[in-house]
Amino acid sequence: MEIINVNQTLRPIKLAFVVDYDDKKTILEVIRINSLLWGGVYNPIIPYFARKPKELAKDILFKRENNEEIVKGYLEAYDPDYVINLSKFSANIKDRETITLSDIINDLKEEGVVGYGISLFEIFNHFYREELRFIRKHPIDIIQPKWSSRYELFFASIFGKLPDQKQT
Repeated sequence: MEIINVNQTLRPIKLAFVVDYDDKKTILEVIRINSLLWGGVYNPIIPYFARKPKELAKDILFKRENNEEIVKGYLEAYDPDYVINLSKFSANIKDRETITLSDIINDLKEEGVVGYGISLFEIFNHFYREELRFIRKHPIDIIQPKWSSRYELFFASIFGKLPDQKQT
């Protein structure tokens, strides 16, 4: 009798979001979507800029690269499974499967699951079934930070921010 060992690892789906450099509303929406996904903290938000910022124009590595080549370099470095293009970036993305934002969140409101990956709600349900089914001696403290709109984008990128209840 022959013995066969199989080793398999599980990892979250890697998504890359290409957004316009100065579109704060879309960046916040991408942060909200990534806050919902298992492994969303590792999904890169790749900036696309119509005109190269001064800092990059001075940098020796980026001085001669055009904006499309910089985005393609980010995609090559992160090697995502899927790309969601929410910018004016129109260059052909070779060997990358592209999806839309609605492909991810379409079933969220009705079924509570996302179209790609595992949602936070599925993880919370598992946590609730396994950890909160008994009364605890020492209750778990759960804190939800609140901040002013002035720093919303910064703090959302640090702590995450779930989509509004209207969307989910």
